[in-house]
Amino acid sequence: MNALITIDPSKVKTLADKIDLDGASDELLALFMPVVVKNKIASQMEYIAPLTAFYPFVKFQDPELGKTAEEGYNWIMSSDHLKAVEKITKTLGYAKNQMENNPQAKMMVVQTLKDGLSKKMELLRQNPQNAASINKQIDAINKAIENFK
Repeated sequence: MNALITIDPSKVKTLADKIDLDGASDELLALFMPVVVKNKIASQMEYIAPLTAFYPFVKFQDPELGKTAEEGYNWIMSSDHLKAVEKITKTLGYAKNQMENNPQAKMMVVQTLKDGLSKKMELLRQNPQNAASINKQIDAINKAIENFK
């Protein structure tokens, strides 16, 4: 897959929803994320979700990848996809201990989550018929925000 992304990205687009990313490395997911985000491949959303959770930090190290991660995060938060949101909140929960002595990092995460929460609230307003699923996502985000306070 790595070679295919590098040699012929157009082939990846046609195969993207058929590729099994369960257990894929972060490096492979980082290579694959732009294809998933650009083409809005919802079946792969949950696999890229953990990478998107850290987009504010990724932007400092790799602005191009950070921009794609931010687009992916915004796409996830504007979509009704419970598993992807759960992966984001769990990933951030695991990272919380590493941020204990860094209030700025914690503040960035909380702001990122609040931005996501705002998108979920708008999604709920636009799709009240999906309230059960979207409310679970809102609850997960609210719990993650509380966890960082």
